Amino acid sequence: MSDDQWWYVLDGREVGPIPWGQLYERAVQGLVRPEDPIWRTGMAHWAPARAIPGLFPSPGASRLPPPIGTFPPTTASGKTRVSAALFALLLGSFGAHKFYMGDTGLGILYLVFFWTAIPGIIGLIEGIIYLAMSDQEFVRKYR
Repeated sequence: MSDDQWWYVLDGREVGPIPWGQLYERAVQGLVRPEDPIWRTGMAHWAPARAIPGLFPSPGASRLPPPIGTFPPTTASGKTRVSAALFALLLGSFGAHKFYMGDTGLGILYLVFFWTAIPGIIGLIEGIIYLAMSDQEFVRKYR
């Protein structure tokens, strides 16, 4: 299944394509729920995630180990905590981490005021905050 591309629905919008390993990790993290629609190339229709073999354990069964080649936890849009932290620490003055996280309005505000050094200080603090939180906290907060 590692070559398959998968899609799922999150908050009314399609997310994907993502490989099996990422879909599995998102299911483990609770980002993909058993009732969420899932689809991949070759399927005739969207199906509930619970109908996909191996994505969720059957009741009473132990959880299967993750497939080889799984990825670090990411948000639904594929953003990682470490990348956001690096953007904040290295390019926080210019709001790079805000643009990366999809918050264009704040990114522009950082750009407008970069000459004051205040966005740089705030970016440094936000970078440290990103690094201090766990991957699961980051994924939950920036879903």
